[in-house]
Amino acid sequence: MTRLLMVLGLVAVAGGVSGCFFESGSGPAPTDCASARFVSFDWEIVKNVNNAPLTCDQANGATIVLDLGGMKADFVCPIGAGVGRAVSPSGINSGTYATFLQLLDPNGQVLSDTSVGVGTRAVTVPQCASVHLGVVTFGTP
Repeated sequence: MTRLLMVLGLVAVAGGVSGCFFESGSGPAPTDCASARFVSFDWEIVKNVNNAPLTCDQANGATIVLDLGGMKADFVCPIGAGVGRAVSPSGINSGTYATFLQLLDPNGQVLSDTSVGVGTRAVTVPQCASVHLGVVTFGTP
């Protein structure tokens, strides 16, 4: 049963991802190293005033955006959820990227931006491994 729930969770995460991480073309098929190159992060939403936990719907959050050097992946902010984990598509080119995350409302307006006040974060994607950014906290008014 646990294995089935894990598979269903992976399917749900994959279904909630969109974005542009790959160049189209007729290049070679991805290698095992390419499939290992992705970015993941855990997220939570809190109220700025008192750090009280909020759900996506309480914060009016609809989409979480990962911007990795201009390449973007969008993740659905599930109704009723206030914490979660997101995993980008694999095959990102290895290198160092200026990175930030945003929480958007249903109209695409920014509710929270991790780069405000501190700038972007340099994230290095290794040749044959993934990167976990840790917990990202979205503070909302």
